[in-house]
Amino acid sequence: MRYRRIALSLFAIAALASAAFASSPQRKTAGSSDQATPQTQMAAGAKPRLFVATSAENTQSWTNPITRQALENALVNSGRFEVVAGAQRDNLLKEQGFANSDVIDPNESIKVGRMLAARYVVSGTCQSVTVDSKSTGGLGGFGSKIGLSGNQELSSKVVAKVQIQMLDLESGSIVLSREYTEKGGESSMGTSSSSNREEAGYREIIDRVSAQFVAELGASVPIEALVVTVQNGRVALNKGAAAGVKADMKFEVYAEGEALKDPATGEVLSRTTTRYAMLRVVEVQEKLSWAEVLRTFNDAGTPDAAPDLSKIEAQMSAKSVPAGAGGAAGAGGGGGKKKKEKENN
Repeated sequence: MRYRRIALSLFAIAALASAAFASSPQRKTAGSSDQATPQTQMAAGAKPRLFVATSAENTQSWTNPITRQALENALVNSGRFEVVAGAQRDNLLKEQGFANSDVIDPNESIKVGRMLAARYVVSGTCQSVTVDSKSTGGLGGFGSKIGLSGNQELSSKVVAKVQIQMLDLESGSIVLSREYTEKGGESSMGTSSSSNREEAGYREIIDRVSAQFVAELGASVPIEALVVTVQNGRVALNKGAAAGVKADMKFEVYAEGEALKDPATGEVLSRTTTRYAMLRVVEVQEKLSWAEVLRTFNDAGTPDAAPDLSKIEAQMSAKSVPAGAGGAAGAGGGGGKKKKEKENN
């Protein structure tokens, strides 16, 4: 009987503690969510995830694997992104009944992106590949004078037209779109030439434009980071030179608010956010950067009279903003509840 009373007492204490814990507002740290989303994954310090889709005119379908390989290599080498392997993406497409060309359609890309927990899709479309050749034209007399007989090729080059786009699968907007008309695989009489000059020339061209496109993405895709600590009036972020951070870059520190869910499926589509500070990077290390606080904001998005560093804490999310951004107006409202909950704890 005595042991039974002790057991019942312990059970009652545990129940009361559990009820008290449940009733107390809990602050969700960056990366916590009802359901993992690309946004919360990036807020947790992960690289933004993306996959590559390709398409081509019917006569140029042979370019698809070459285009995908070039784009994936350029994206991986940038160090900015987590690239879903082509085999993983193809298996998913097959399982779900998608064709490779379907993924170029923004609506289909969004579906595939959600299945892969990807934030972006980079699509490469080969519009044409042609060989531009110059020859003697079979002019017997002229050819004989210069030591040529019959119609012989003097020189050739491959010309390719390619379109590359990046689509933000969360907002459905195009981040960057470029069209290229480039030449490659040039050869002249007396030089060696590939037996498949179209393929060799196209490989050279797509490698070049893929690297160029990815280089342009630097200013278009924000660098996501987390606050590590606040010391001596400066803020440390967990991203540095390896992630593309440079001195004088600006970052906004923000908190995620309520989840915006699909009423039909319960899927977390996005989250409201509230900005609490604007930073400027003053020191960059390989995997860490230090920033000064330019200004802080209240829950309504109004700038404080003087920076209030108490509003910035470890684990809060941060992301880079375009040059020239970071004025007083901006991302206020919507996410203040989380900040208030933190202050009540």
